[in-house]
Amino acid sequence: MMSAVFHKVWFRPEANRWPNFDLFSMRDVGTLLVNEESLEFNGAKGSVFISGITNISFGRQGMDFVNNWVRVDYQDGKTAFFADGRLLGWSGVLGGTKNILRAVWHLHPSGRSSE
Repeated sequence: MMSAVFHKVWFRPEANRWPNFDLFSMRDVGTLLVNEESLEFNGAKGSVFISGITNISFGRQGMDFVNNWVRVDYQDGKTAFFADGRLLGWSGVLGGTKNILRAVWHLHPSGRSSE
């Protein structure tokens, strides 16, 4: 069962730090599917399936001083960053990225049931 679908989502596989200096905040733009136990990002450059989530956080990342991003840590130290990219990123500033955070929060280890 799918919980939510987000379109025009910005994705990065790591923080955009000064040594990397990517001109754009995002690496790819696509659709984020939020499922009961996993996430799936399908972008123009590829797809990423995310399960085994170890942490979820929210805040600035790397050199992007404007947008907050949802950070998802998963499987053996991998990381994914997501932000609402609608309206050239302004939708994220206006609360769109917080909607992504709310939709994925049930996957946070402290939010999962211990069945």
